Amino acid sequence: SEISNLLPKCEARIVKVSTDEEDYLCIYAYGVSKDEFNAYAEACKEKGFVDEEYDTLYTADCNEYELQIYYNKRDEEMSITIEKEDVEEESESE
Repeated sequence: SEISNLLPKCEARIVKVSTDEEDYLCIYAYGVSKDEFNAYAEACKEKGFVDEEYDTLYTADCNEYELQIYYNKRDEEMSITIEKEDVEEESESE
């Protein structure tokens, strides 16, 4: 989908697309090490996503999109979601 083109390719051994819509994408990647999680977060930065980084959570914004990557060390699982932010239109009153 068009929204998936905003993200770098996920090189995990197993990748499952849970939801792929025009304004929302959710991907699960399995068999991911912490180093691979960190590398994917860095690749997202290179794509223009401004980040707020935590130990196992990476959130970022780019243009009208919000990205969240969560890493589960115990299961070696990474979930990636990106969605178009709601932009409320300001009403003009004169």
